[in-house]
Amino acid sequence: MVGTSVTVLVIGPAAVSGGEPVPDEMVCAAIDAIDDRHALVEDRVVDVDALWASVIAAALPHPVARLTLVCPGWWSDDRVTRIRRAVGPDPEIVIRRRHEVDGTGGCRVEIAREFVLCRIAGRPVAAVPRSAPATDVARAVVAGVDGGGPVLIDVPARVAGATELAAMIARGLREHGREVGMTDDAALCAAVPDDGPPGAPARRGAGACALLTCGALLAAGWLVPRAEEAGEPVALITEGRVTVRLPAGWMIDRVTGSAGSPRVQADSPSDQLAAILLTQSPAGPDPGRSAAVLKAALERQPEGVFTDFRTDDHRGGRAVSSYTEIRGDREIAWAVFIDGPVRIAIGCQQPAGGGQPIREHCDEAIRSARGTP
Repeated sequence: MVGTSVTVLVIGPAAVSGGEPVPDEMVCAAIDAIDDRHALVEDRVVDVDALWASVIAAALPHPVARLTLVCPGWWSDDRVTRIRRAVGPDPEIVIRRRHEVDGTGGCRVEIAREFVLCRIAGRPVAAVPRSAPATDVARAVVAGVDGGGPVLIDVPARVAGATELAAMIARGLREHGREVGMTDDAALCAAVPDDGPPGAPARRGAGACALLTCGALLAAGWLVPRAEEAGEPVALITEGRVTVRLPAGWMIDRVTGSAGSPRVQADSPSDQLAAILLTQSPAGPDPGRSAAVLKAALERQPEGVFTDFRTDDHRGGRAVSSYTEIRGDREIAWAVFIDGPVRIAIGCQQPAGGGQPIREHCDEAIRSARGTP
């Protein structure tokens, strides 16, 4: 929506809305590669920063003085910074997350490509992966949202199956006597005021949407934020085909040039060698042989680098294969497991010989990690 005072662009998770139409292929390539340096567009390799600048230029062909960018609440700061950088220095920019725009303080259900996220008073409390059939996902969402009060379902543009899934969730909630509202990209554009950024989202109704017990949520397939309940905030991160909970406030980086496989690395703000690592790969045609394949691969590496291999370990409440990687002044305790079509490896890195314990954070990452098709 382009107004006389404030221009609004809703960006992500799957579309760019609010300005002039942008070619679908350009938008899809930019969003798919938002965490990368390069993307493939019309069989050409392009710089992702330049691609996003082209997307913004196409959506806003004329100069604007004030711009509000509305992005998904679960997008990382790095993603939002990349979008902001693509806009350039000229407009006065305000960044809003989708759940902040309409001031809803009660229960909000956000549909993404890989998962459905539930917020209460703006705070993420649980997520259910979209790896099961839509009817099962909707049933899990309805079962996981308890209490009274209204529920607002956010249906982003161009998220595959979002409209159908939202209808299933709404029908189930209404059958349980809940009042249900819907919002989408157009409604978010219209909700941004022309006289400047809105104030802090209202906190009304924060207690109206309660969650079931941990056992019931786990049975329904929800990821329960245990670290948050203990006072340690966590962030829901989606990388490739894996969604995982990592400690909020840790620096997220994508490592591609050092020893080991390309990976996501979350660094502790208080211990420069403490980190949680995430790598992923296809589960392969025979997931049952994953442990044997991993063991054979480790045995081909230099002696002393990989030790303590176990095929029957348990970490974060999951059955995993585990081993320790020795890299100079640091040790990485790896847990490897299959979830859906993805082989996930999560490493708990600490200084060799000890350091600030981060096992609780590592276990939460292992417990919460989910693969998506």
